[in-house]
Amino acid sequence: QSAVACFGQLFPDKSAQAASYLVQKLQPESSRLSAARALKAIAESANADVLRTQAESVFLSFTTYLRTRERLVVEASLEGLIELTRVFDVTPNDELFANITQLIGDEDQRLTSLVLCLCSIMVQKFGSEVVPMIELTVWTRVDVILKSTSAIAITQNALLSLIDSLAELDVRPLDYQSTYLFFRRFSVEWGASSRAYNALPAKCISILCKHGSPEQRALIIDDLLGKSRPRDQPDISIFFALSCVCELGRSSVFSSGQSEAATQMVLQALETQAEEVRTLAAQALGAISSGNGKQGFIDLVQLIEVKPNMRYLLLTSLKEAISHINTADAKDLTPLILSMLNKMNTTGTSAVSTPGDSSVNEESIRSISSECLGLLTGLTPSTMLPELQKMSGSQDPQLRAVSIMALRHAMNGGVSGELLSLLGPMIPTFLGLLNDTALIVRKSSLVTLNALIRSVWHMVEPFEETVLVALHKETQKDQSLVRVVNLGPFQYVEDDGLDLRKAAFESLITLIHVNPLHVDISDFTAMTVHGMKDHQDVRALAQLALISMSQLPSAANIVLEIEPLTEALTEALSATLKSNAVKQEIERHEDSLRSGLKTVKALNTVTEITRHPSWMSFMTDVVRAPRLVDKYNAVEYEPASRGFHTMGAPDAMEI
Repeated sequence: QSAVACFGQLFPDKSAQAASYLVQKLQPESSRLSAARALKAIAESANADVLRTQAESVFLSFTTYLRTRERLVVEASLEGLIELTRVFDVTPNDELFANITQLIGDEDQRLTSLVLCLCSIMVQKFGSEVVPMIELTVWTRVDVILKSTSAIAITQNALLSLIDSLAELDVRPLDYQSTYLFFRRFSVEWGASSRAYNALPAKCISILCKHGSPEQRALIIDDLLGKSRPRDQPDISIFFALSCVCELGRSSVFSSGQSEAATQMVLQALETQAEEVRTLAAQALGAISSGNGKQGFIDLVQLIEVKPNMRYLLLTSLKEAISHINTADAKDLTPLILSMLNKMNTTGTSAVSTPGDSSVNEESIRSISSECLGLLTGLTPSTMLPELQKMSGSQDPQLRAVSIMALRHAMNGGVSGELLSLLGPMIPTFLGLLNDTALIVRKSSLVTLNALIRSVWHMVEPFEETVLVALHKETQKDQSLVRVVNLGPFQYVEDDGLDLRKAAFESLITLIHVNPLHVDISDFTAMTVHGMKDHQDVRALAQLALISMSQLPSAANIVLEIEPLTEALTEALSATLKSNAVKQEIERHEDSLRSGLKTVKALNTVTEITRHPSWMSFMTDVVRAPRLVDKYNAVEYEPASRGFHTMGAPDAMEI
């Protein structure tokens, strides 16, 4: 295909002859796919003109091939139709519209996106000539895309492109007003009970408003804000209104008066009891604030300070606003936002009782604050990294925890060159928080350590000893963190160190995958043995670490810890259920057994282990005993868990 695309440049005198030959090769089924792809390659190349005399006949052939059952031929035909329509004065016909309409659906998103792309190009090229036919055919299937819960980005973007073309043209029967009413009716029918069906229609409304006149925009915005509605139309749902306000806010299409009215509507929605509505309202408020530029951020920060009962939701709005800010504004606004977040996370000030929102506590505020700071750090590393380093030395443990978590969030979207160059000298400071006296700081540090190992291991490696000492400590159960909580006649055990141990094992697993050739197998195995005698969640992670180590070149060294290893596995596989166990307990018990048996299966791939007498006794007495033998045989036939050589560390839930 590449050769065909440049054929005209090499042999200009034979280009027409080659094109004629390829057109002939469209007829036999054996050569149709290759010929279609080659013709498409020519049509999108600089030599497309060689097809001019035969463009119409090729267009008709491609139209016919849309009915074939061979998907690859259909895809190649659609791609060819797109290029031919873009380059030549071909004539769309009824057969084309009938054929492409039946291709729209959930079953094949690629074909659906190509159909929408073709329609968009036809609208741009032929204008009002094709709009009535699109409305009678393809448009009748648009609701299928809107209802889809699996529509991928390429399909959604193709639909948005078609809406953009129609809105710019603005001719009946798919003019501005008719298109808006179509999405409005869809929302009333499908979007009243859930926000899921409103996201894509809201993006379409935003595109309409981008092209509409101020008067047209005002009619839509008044409808969304509940000031007026089109004649004979029912009220829209709050989900649709908030979703549209969110998109319009990001697009900065509100006038000052409209922005103020939208803000009031959103603030009222924040007071409702429905959590899904409040969450969407918080997102909409952030979008409005970002669309209003610097003043929008200033107003939002002031709102956060004067409305402590909405603190968490308003911080969610701030996160949404920061995610759409430009770098210049981020630098100017960082001092204001940083000052407010520091104050918000000073011990004793962040936990505020919020009616109807039980999620608001110090941990919630700390988490959302660190996300905001992480986003700012990604935008302005030179400003924010020194501030995070300063916060890491604060006397307040909450600020130290926020600083280290913000670093993790800063790396979520990838590590920029500027961030890399500035982070290196600060690594020792941040790693020092692994030994912090405060539990919340150590937990946050371990979670961030995982991200650092994964993203910038070359910076962490010089301090590997510090990391291993911390992992040794945090993978073991600290009885001082276990307490009994009395609830009148009932008691339960609260293990405050559980999350620490889970985070430590997750970092251990990542370290095995990132640095497989320098893993001290005996040392790491000893840590996993402790983990397998722990809580079920920790045990699963410890077993996943063992599975990863079993596939390392140095896996034979696991045998050095074979005695305590078989003892821990025996204990895990011998656990029994209480007689009055409920369904959830039974399922967790079965998951635990499968996890242990998968670990056994992985270790059985290491020859030195299988030959050890203790392991052979364990296999005979425990694994192949009547109680487990059928379960183990079932596990043996399952695909192997991912090894250390695959891309990235496996998901902890995989086991």
